[in-house]
Amino acid sequence: MIRVLIFAKSETEAAELTELMAEDERIEIVSTEPDVVLTAGFPVARAGAFDAPMVVLGGVTPDAEGFSHSVRAYLPPDATASEVLAAVAAVGQGLVVLTQAQAERLLPVRRRGGLFLRHGRAV
Repeated sequence: MIRVLIFAKSETEAAELTELMAEDERIEIVSTEPDVVLTAGFPVARAGAFDAPMVVLGGVTPDAEGFSHSVRAYLPPDATASEVLAAVAAVGQGLVVLTQAQAERLLPVRRRGGLFLRHGRAV
């Protein structure tokens, strides 16, 4: 069971996220001692009061340093329900989640045999 605490900018958004999380039987919504904090439109610093990894929905993705401390995933504001659920589940298992665009921006291009490779393709 992954215990999730939700911080949102409005009660409506919090209710929508709570309803979404309820669709996954692995997730339990809590008000204290979370395994994962899901925040949407809420300042990360304020939600970071809990000693739990965070999934941030919406906002600008920071550089690599932004993934330090508690934040383990930054999702775009138009993330699908399945993407949000997958990110929360992954972060609950100790993983870091990157979108394709974030991976391309943050991960270095590898060089193999004189070719530069990105995602296994020569560039």
